[in-house]
Amino acid sequence: MHLPPFNSAIVRQAFAYAIDRAPLIEMAKRYDVDSATPATTLTPPDTLGRDLYGEVVISFDPEKARDLLAQAGYPDPSAFPDTIFLVSGYGAYPGARFNIATAMVEMWNMHLGVTVEIEIVGGDWRQHYDRIASNPSELYWFGWAADYNDPDNFLRELFQSDSQPVGGFTISEFDNLVDRAARGVSPAERQQLYIQAERLLCKTEVAVIPLYQS
Repeated sequence: MHLPPFNSAIVRQAFAYAIDRAPLIEMAKRYDVDSATPATTLTPPDTLGRDLYGEVVISFDPEKARDLLAQAGYPDPSAFPDTIFLVSGYGAYPGARFNIATAMVEMWNMHLGVTVEIEIVGGDWRQHYDRIASNPSELYWFGWAADYNDPDNFLRELFQSDSQPVGGFTISEFDNLVDRAARGVSPAERQQLYIQAERLLCKTEVAVIPLYQS
């Protein structure tokens, strides 16, 4: 979020609009993620109590992606700065993460005209995590398995300014939404607050580009 040119929400939006999730989901399934479903928000539907796919969404739109990149100051994509996409070598390498990341890099090249280089970090997820925390790249792969089944564990604990394990997303409006939701209002009110938070995180600010849930 703080590294140029990705300190621009318009650049982040351009990269999100250039991603076609359909082939990525099929690729995930080939690597035994049998229950993979496409995602445009972070919190799983079973946890939020509502499926936001198709409601809070940045869908695949290459023309819009190119227009946004031009608006951000890159009408000539060859002038776009060098960009690293950090991917963990943990698990079966070069399995789902590396191959899906490679497909994403190809999409950004095809639809935006930019070049992104993949860098593999270690064979231990902790090495990947430590690298993100100490020396982050412009883009990095990150997955999350819930510690407990509540949207709080996906939104406030990962992205609230004072609690996030990896930094960069500091939006006071988001903090206010997830802090209010954590204070124990009714389930229906909590759900609405989290939906607003998802919209900020994944559509307006594009701090993350959700790919799939499983």
